[in-house]
Amino acid sequence: MPEVVAFDEIKERRTRRDMPDGHFYNTPFIDHSQEYPHGPNAFMIESSENRILDTHFHDVDQFQIVVGGGGTLGRHVLAPHAVHFSRGFTPYGPLVSGAGAGVSYVTLRARQCPTGGAQRLPAFREKLEKMTGRQPWQVTGVPQFLQPSVDGIAMNVIDGLTDDRGLAGYALSMQAGTRTVSPGMHGGDGQYLVVLKGSLIHAGEEKKGIAIIFTKPQEGPMPIIAGPQGLQGLILNFPRPIDQASLTKSSSQGSPTAAPHDQLWQCELCAFAYDEATGLPEEGIPPGTPWEAVPHDWVCPDCSATKADFSAVEL
Repeated sequence: MPEVVAFDEIKERRTRRDMPDGHFYNTPFIDHSQEYPHGPNAFMIESSENRILDTHFHDVDQFQIVVGGGGTLGRHVLAPHAVHFSRGFTPYGPLVSGAGAGVSYVTLRARQCPTGGAQRLPAFREKLEKMTGRQPWQVTGVPQFLQPSVDGIAMNVIDGLTDDRGLAGYALSMQAGTRTVSPGMHGGDGQYLVVLKGSLIHAGEEKKGIAIIFTKPQEGPMPIIAGPQGLQGLILNFPRPIDQASLTKSSSQGSPTAAPHDQLWQCELCAFAYDEATGLPEEGIPPGTPWEAVPHDWVCPDCSATKADFSAVEL
């Protein structure tokens, strides 16, 4: 049976932690670490303004959903309801909380992270460098919530959240009282439904957003019934886990490709690739800019690595 947890039911779990640059609240929604080590894990972080979480990585795949405020992740601007997916052992950051409201985000994992918290760089860089089977990759998708159709339901794919192992993301809008079922998991590692607005009816009870539902791979599609105010939420499928021992760095799926006459330079930490043919116009680097002409103080947009951490990719 799917595990369903609403914030209103567990808000007493919310705890505050003071840090030198501010504070944050942590609310654990799903945590079975004391019962069995490989279960799902979901929690919400509410960070005060202008806090900096240094570039870091985790040992497992995870989604992060911005549910309030804003800020930046690397050089990417964060705003509700951006969805960031990172494979295990993929560095990202720094995560900077915006001014004013700070930033709040929900972290979702199909499996408990064995090391617990963030493994920051450069302290844990040696760990990454020793992992010859690592397959780093990350992507951020921005959901588009459409107006429900004549049947009162709209579900559309979140661009970019896909790979060949079952990764998928959907934006769901439902009118009050309508019913649907979640998409298939495509052989993946479990599925989350996150109710952002409105509510869900489960076992005859109303679960108001923010509510988090996890469905195990063997449980199949989940019935979804919108509450009296309708429902707006995200459905996120975890991909099949990577067998780290069987992979090589060259097999990294999701990395961009370049035309035969153009050079590709790839970050050795997070696998972000700079394509000389396309450049990075959004950062003032026009198409056709060779690597040697990229400013020496330029850093990786995803993990803030320096140019020295990039190497040429054989085409």
